[in-house]
Amino acid sequence: MKLDLFVSFSSADRDKIYPIINELKQRGINVWWSDYIEEGRWDIQIEEKIDSADRVIAFISPNVGQSPRDYIFEELERARNQNKLIPVVVEGGSQSFAIRGIIALLQSYFFDTYSDIIESTKFDKIIELCGGEKSKKGLFDKTKNEQSPNERVEEWFEKIENNYDQTAQLYLFSLSLTISIFEHASFTEIESLTQSLFHSLKDSEEGEESLSLSESNCPTRRTPLVKALECKIKSVEHPYLGVEQSIIHFNDPERAAAFLQFAWEEFGNRRNTFHRWLTDITNIASAEARLRLGLALGTLAQENYLDIFDQILKDWLLSDEMPQQLTADVALSVAAFNPKIIKALKKNIISWAKSKTNKCIQASIRLACGFSGTRVPNLTIETLKIVADNKSGKLTFSVIDTMKTSLNNLLVSHIGETDNSLFDFPSLVEALAEWAVDDIDVSLKKNDKAIKENPYPLIIFLLVLENIPLIEGKKSFGSLSLNSLIHTPKLAKLTALVFNAALERPRINSIQTRKPAETILRKWIIQYSSYEKNKFSSKPDSLLLLAQKLVSTAYSSNDIDRVIYIFDPIFTKDRLLNHKDSSYA
Repeated sequence: MKLDLFVSFSSADRDKIYPIINELKQRGINVWWSDYIEEGRWDIQIEEKIDSADRVIAFISPNVGQSPRDYIFEELERARNQNKLIPVVVEGGSQSFAIRGIIALLQSYFFDTYSDIIESTKFDKIIELCGGEKSKKGLFDKTKNEQSPNERVEEWFEKIENNYDQTAQLYLFSLSLTISIFEHASFTEIESLTQSLFHSLKDSEEGEESLSLSESNCPTRRTPLVKALECKIKSVEHPYLGVEQSIIHFNDPERAAAFLQFAWEEFGNRRNTFHRWLTDITNIASAEARLRLGLALGTLAQENYLDIFDQILKDWLLSDEMPQQLTADVALSVAAFNPKIIKALKKNIISWAKSKTNKCIQASIRLACGFSGTRVPNLTIETLKIVADNKSGKLTFSVIDTMKTSLNNLLVSHIGETDNSLFDFPSLVEALAEWAVDDIDVSLKKNDKAIKENPYPLIIFLLVLENIPLIEGKKSFGSLSLNSLIHTPKLAKLTALVFNAALERPRINSIQTRKPAETILRKWIIQYSSYEKNKFSSKPDSLLLLAQKLVSTAYSSNDIDRVIYIFDPIFTKDRLLNHKDSSYA
């Protein structure tokens, strides 16, 4: 029987979801949710149910997306790609950048609490979309005349034009645009960023006579200013410092995306100033602010890809400034949540990889090894192979250094972050490992235990791993750690195979492989020794699992002895040889 509706939600919200599920059923909708999972592979069951459903409702609360690559992330992306996702945002929704990127520009439904949903006219609209029965209250017609987010922005701007002089209009425009980009950031920081945009626009647009901001009728006190912007200021705890801070957000949860689109389309004459302002911001902003900026530009690029790429992102990607490069990479990875963008993005990157210009080649490497590379299927390896072939199979030191620098910048800037959801680190490592293992397998088919004379897959793989910790930090979700790599049998085995290939001999051609591999393993051994035993009491012992996999996939008895010697400070020989200790063996 074909499903009408698949329901996705956080398990922490299960009790709140029950009455909504019951109401959906009473309205004649055939519902499938996680309570119906049968014995066996739950992930395969979920994929099959999403594929067979007519619609997918995702209840997005602050509990959703509390870890990167969480199951609900996969559900949302799969549903969006099939054009069947209905986002229902509750209690302010998730602040995960990946989830916000997925639902950007989709028709979403917003509720303050779960208890508000069933009695709302918006819920009747959702029922209608899912083919359910009309409410006995006959409320369907009330939703038909609701204004779209774009229409609400137009109406707001008309009020600003009618009530304020030109200088005040320009300041309120600048402030609204800044909030649209950095919504939920500190109001003090947003005011500061607004000043530079306002003065840049004023200098480029004013005539011979122009009012100063203090002479105009622009609100000067915070309360009337926030009211004019149709915003709210609330006090929240700072995620790192633990102290209270004042943040600002629009009353209308769809205002930010709509105002960005409005500003881009209606004020094309301001784009050059806008570009210069954004470029200046990337050089001074925090990593968190750059993520917000990347999210905003990526959301805009989902509908205006060519314009945003050509007029802003291309310039940043080819610059020598790392903050600009990273911000552009974030933006492109968000744009790629729109399936229509993936093909165009891939063509841009591949064309740069084939270029004879070093700046283009280096930009393609940074994207392939960054956020975009993990967002677009097969992009990482395809790009790196093209670059290697482009260099006649020999990568220059400058190209290898670009790989190392881009990977280091990416990893170092995100190991301690609280939201790593845009960067699928395990997928990047898996792709690199499969590239290296492919070379190993090809050589083994020729009955030759030595890997092919191609050190680059191994070197790139080791470059990725040399900066990741054994276990995630307290504020990190753990996507950038050894623990995240040993969570499936496939990735555990791939990681071990590549390490064994690197350890097998001191060097390939003139490039060292054994020493950097040993250095990484010994770093993790030191970290392991510094942890108290109870630190591992409730989670898999990832380093032991890796060590056992290294033994079981070693090429020879000499290689086994080498592994045993490396891990001798923390694991006995018997423990390494006893693979039954691990479910991953």
